[in-house]
Amino acid sequence: MLKFNHINVYILTGGSSRRFGSDKALAPICNHTFTEELYNNFSAIANKVAIVGKKQHFHTLPFIYDALDVQCPLVGLYTALTNSDTNWNFIISVDMPLIDMQVAQLLLPHKIEKVQIVLPRVNDKLYPLCAFYRSSLKEKIYNTILQKSFKLMDFIKSAPHQIVDVLDTSNQFININNPDQINILD
Repeated sequence: MLKFNHINVYILTGGSSRRFGSDKALAPICNHTFTEELYNNFSAIANKVAIVGKKQHFHTLPFIYDALDVQCPLVGLYTALTNSDTNWNFIISVDMPLIDMQVAQLLLPHKIEKVQIVLPRVNDKLYPLCAFYRSSLKEKIYNTILQKSFKLMDFIKSAPHQIVDVLDTSNQFININNPDQINILD
């Protein structure tokens, strides 16, 4: 098994889950939750894995409270990078519970010196919350939030990034937005 040397993984759980109707971090999959599934997928291979969000649900898993009281993915990203002790970090949203190390391994070779973000594209759709981010972006993210610019894709466009086509793993890129979609996971 490939170990991610000097890479932390952060699972973002701070979303409000309005369309889902309940907290996605606690949604069931394979006899545990989305959060536990992602944590288990990455804990054996990453330097460190931590949950980032507004509510701590699992007292046995490492958790970091969102650093700012704004509701947007940039806050989770900023919190993760602020707490990181590595140059590169894999950021994953809790509503993508099928993502595992295979996807991250496809992105790894694209972490080159001039790039600050490496994100996957599947069938012309980008997945910014299943991507590698450099810790050095934290100040730029903070300033973006202060300017009340909360769109993650706008931020990505402003930073040196690499898009990687990952067609072989498209079955893992299921973003769960309502409870009915859980049935397709079984």
